Amino acid sequence: MPTDRTVTIGDGKDYENLQLFDDAEAIDITAAGSDENIIAECYGAVGGHNLAFPTGVVTMISGWTTDATHQVYVRAAAGHEAPVSGVFDEEKAYCEFTNPVTGSFNFNLGLDITFDGIQFKFAITTTNSRPVFATGKSVSFDSCLMIVTFDPLFLGTVEAGFVKHNAPDRSCTYKNNTFIMHMANNTASVAGCYTQGLGAGIEHFFYNNTIILEGGVSGAKSVLQ
Repeated sequence: MPTDRTVTIGDGKDYENLQLFDDAEAIDITAAGSDENIIAECYGAVGGHNLAFPTGVVTMISGWTTDATHQVYVRAAAGHEAPVSGVFDEEKAYCEFTNPVTGSFNFNLGLDITFDGIQFKFAITTTNSRPVFATGKSVSFDSCLMIVTFDPLFLGTVEAGFVKHNAPDRSCTYKNNTFIMHMANNTASVAGCYTQGLGAGIEHFFYNNTIILEGGVSGAKSVLQ
């Protein structure tokens, strides 16, 4: 039976951001002598504190060996969860990214990871931006708030998906999340909660999510794809 080991992420915590956490902690948690679930407990801060890599572009989650019973959990601490109102709160746990063309999070292919109660905020001004590029073996989002805002002056074509898999036998589960797309007046060819998979055995599961699309030209919007 694996034990739970918790480290804290945030201003003045064990690690300032998730990239530093990954750099220092990534191991084989299935091995004898490890046998753990790793919980990255995330905190907000007065005035805001971005838990993503300092540049806010890409955070690598790699170097881990996990399985169905030994996983990585990125979880908001009690009182720091994403607001149920769907309104972003900078004093709660959040990750903010700008133009994540190859994805804000890149996961190694064998990773089992769950995000719970985290706010994600994405600013899009370039083509083919993908807020979350998830190639992990099993990736889950539970009770998260995901907000994508397009630059109103940007009129290009955007692939604005939340998840893309590029390897077979992968799964992603969304449960109790709120997705908000502020599309302005651009001609985004794909928006909303876009999923893409290349290869056999790729599955996406959606349970009790709220998806809100605002703006965009007629015919350019897709809630699910």
